[in-house]
Amino acid sequence: MAEKVALSGQSLFDMAILLEGSVEAAFDIALENGMSLTDEIPPGRRVKYSGAAVSPQVVRYFEANRLLPATVLSGYVPAAAAEGVGCWNIEYNFIVSAQVEPLHLKLNKEAMWLPQASPQDSLDVESNVAWQVV
Repeated sequence: MAEKVALSGQSLFDMAILLEGSVEAAFDIALENGMSLTDEIPPGRRVKYSGAAVSPQVVRYFEANRLLPATVLSGYVPAAAAEGVGCWNIEYNFIVSAQVEPLHLKLNKEAMWLPQASPQDSLDVESNVAWQVV
């Protein structure tokens, strides 16, 4: 049976790498220690695992190089405080404040299309009406 003492910032995935050499063991370690995968491990808690190492080479590498992964997010920003276009709601926290000139259109019923149409011109094919920006 292998046992490690958790350090600050270590997750079950970190412990799985140290004990088993693979994150795949995180599920078994969680069950054996009565934890959920998302539980925070308090520093100093002893984490045990009775299974055989999946990748003993990885375990030896971490021990030989004294590597102690600690991958818990420390500066976590909750979704409510997130910023950016993907998080904004119009009229709630995305306020349109630019003054925009109104667009004036002139109806041209005689034309099926506009000769020498520019990107500012458009044609409503369904009603055979051409609009021209003036």
